[in-house]
Amino acid sequence: MKPEVSIIVPVYNAEMYLSRCIESIIGQTYKNIELILINDGSADRSGNICDEFAQRDNRIIVVHKKNDGVSAARNDGIKLSRGRYLQFVDSDDYIDEKMTAILIDKALRNDSDIVICGFNTIDYKTGESVPFAYSRTDLNLDYKEFLAIYYDLYLARYLNTPCNKLFKAGLVKDNEIYFESGIDYGEDLIFNLEVFKRCNKFSIINSCLYNYALYHNNDSLTRKLRANMYEIQKMMFEEVVAAYADSDGFSEEIKGLEQGYARDLIKGVIQYYASYTILKDYRSFEEKAMTVWKDEVLQKCIINYHPNSAQERLLVFFLRNNMYFSLYVYVQVKEVFRNSFPLMFSYLRKKGGGE
Repeated sequence: MKPEVSIIVPVYNAEMYLSRCIESIIGQTYKNIELILINDGSADRSGNICDEFAQRDNRIIVVHKKNDGVSAARNDGIKLSRGRYLQFVDSDDYIDEKMTAILIDKALRNDSDIVICGFNTIDYKTGESVPFAYSRTDLNLDYKEFLAIYYDLYLARYLNTPCNKLFKAGLVKDNEIYFESGIDYGEDLIFNLEVFKRCNKFSIINSCLYNYALYHNNDSLTRKLRANMYEIQKMMFEEVVAAYADSDGFSEEIKGLEQGYARDLIKGVIQYYASYTILKDYRSFEEKAMTVWKDEVLQKCIINYHPNSAQERLLVFFLRNNMYFSLYVYVQVKEVFRNSFPLMFSYLRKKGGGE
């Protein structure tokens, strides 16, 4: 029997979490699926685990290949897929046992081109689970109605990942929409944006069915710095805003996106550079932070900028007063505290409304 849903999982050195991921997929209450595991040159036991599960369940297809990145792995899965719908799961995450059943039911009832659900972020160290659900009720929207809440969905992080979505396979394949292999950050959002442009019917489910795991595997001082993070963030913002290019009457939505972008630069990009830069390279951080602070959209928004937390107010204070070293020290101390006392950090973050 031809599968209705193809679930694609790129696998790379995921032996610690892979079994849980696969079990959550083959244990779905909806059974008419195929699971495509793309082993992307793993150096650990991930490939063996894939093969072991494939021997137990004939719905599983395993592909072993040289390491070529997550985008290429997903693209291989898309090309191999036989289902009418596509679903993506990351190998260190897991899904609710009814996720596929709920998504496919909504898709079939409404002839949806795409179905989007909520998700949970689960901190591996603290066990804290935070749900991200956009609406209290399910929504069925045409393209113009989708555009009206598009900026809200983006700011709520609903649009970035492909993993909380079910896609019509024909829409993806017929339009030759694939993940860009040339970039290693933001490729998920760009893929989704290309799909959105070609959708006529959108469904949004308020249930949180995908579990996104946060592991904090490495100390912030030893992790690799992505030097072009600002350029990537700017490119992503421009791609998001472009959705309104051919539509009138969305000036307020564009302002909302600009405010969100400014907040991402302050809370995200500048903090990212501070946390990933070692002390001997401080000057490099300062140069990057100054460049980000001068961003045209950020400077336009900062006039009426309203920080959402005490931590954010502190960051803005440092930036307004050119106190880059103070900002750097603050972020470094915060990262040490986060890694050394995760439970206490989580508690204080909730109390302070910070990040």
